[in-house]
Amino acid sequence: MLLALIVIGLISVIVTQLLGFNINSSKAFSLYGRQQYTVQDAFSRLNKDIHASSQVFYCNNDGVDLTKFKTIKLYASETTGSTPTMKCLGQYKLEGKELLFRTADGETFKPVVKDLLEGESTFMVLNECLTVVLASEKTSTGRNAMNLEEPIVAEYSLRNKIHGMQD
Repeated sequence: MLLALIVIGLISVIVTQLLGFNINSSKAFSLYGRQQYTVQDAFSRLNKDIHASSQVFYCNNDGVDLTKFKTIKLYASETTGSTPTMKCLGQYKLEGKELLFRTADGETFKPVVKDLLEGESTFMVLNECLTVVLASEKTSTGRNAMNLEEPIVAEYSLRNKIHGMQD
């Protein structure tokens, strides 16, 4: 009888530990999946807009490094009749820990991605190449933590686009 109680006690401890591990690892994997999805969604939007644009303007640099910027404005050429016009595709802005987007100058910015690392996320322009760096904050900590460890980087050629710094 005593041996049966000891076996039941040991089995219950093992089962409890397994269930606790599964709950923690499931939560960590869920946070990791959400982190990946939001960054991937932001890059999907950026890809679509940057490839559709014919003009890219960048502004709001820190004044120290003239290759890093906080805002990009994207425009596409439209020809109606004989006069070409510029259509604003949108403006992306890194502010605080968020990547923000708006379609026109009068509108308010709407968040695309939250929980970015403020010092590491940036738009860089060097040698006719726009580099977008998005570094996500750690979403899970502890024994079973899963996070995007490295910043996600994408490069876009500006060779066939009109581009320049703007105030």
